[in-house]
Amino acid sequence: MRVDKFKDEIESFTMSIFIILVLLGGIYLSGRIAGVHWEEYWLDFSWTMFNSEEIKQMVKIK
Repeated sequence: MRVDKFKDEIESFTMSIFIILVLLGGIYLSGRIAGVHWEEYWLDFSWTMFNSEEIKQMVKIK
């Protein structure tokens, strides 16, 4: 009985990963067909994005 539960968990995990990959692959592929270059949409991290004064006010640290 324990083997069946483990087998079901592995099968569920595998199917979940497969469905996510198919979904994201479909979005990526449809974007490519439509002429969208997804690589241009990445946000570059900058330390100016981190506003420590604003966070201190929210947390009320002096």
